[in-house]
Amino acid sequence: ATLDGARIAEASNHDRVLSRLCATHAIQGDGIVDAWLAAFAITHGILLASHDRGFARFTPEFDRIRPQLATLST
Repeated sequence: ATLDGARIAEASNHDRVLSRLCATHAIQGDGIVDAWLAAFAITHGILLASHDRGFARFTPEFDRIRPQLATLST
């Protein structure tokens, strides 16, 4: 992953955490991408912000917030 040109590498335990998440939650197919992101957040101790309700299956294993949609008034 990159952030403003800086490369952020997977942690050394990323594959182990990803495997555990997939096994614990019976993840397959499209859910693997969510599991990969959840494992990345877990191993780096970061907060994941997403509107995707699919991440709820991984809580309380990691912190996730659902950003509020801003309403624009004209």
